[in-house]
Amino acid sequence: MPETSVETDSNAYDWREWVNEYINESKRLLTVRRKNVLFKHLYSFGARTLERKHAVEIDLTEYELDMYPSEA
Repeated sequence: MPETSVETDSNAYDWREWVNEYINESKRLLTVRRKNVLFKHLYSFGARTLERKHAVEIDLTEYELDMYPSEA
């Protein structure tokens, strides 16, 4: 397993780029899972892409939004 970060000084780390995609995908999944009903309404009004904090974009066309929150 490769290192996921490199220590730049005693208090800071430089995260490797390949790790960021996994982190961003988990943020997308958790956000859609928690707010799928709200996102379904936004989709019906024409929204296709949402932006989460830290510039994480969520493409609503990639997720199944038509389910109960307990199933999401």
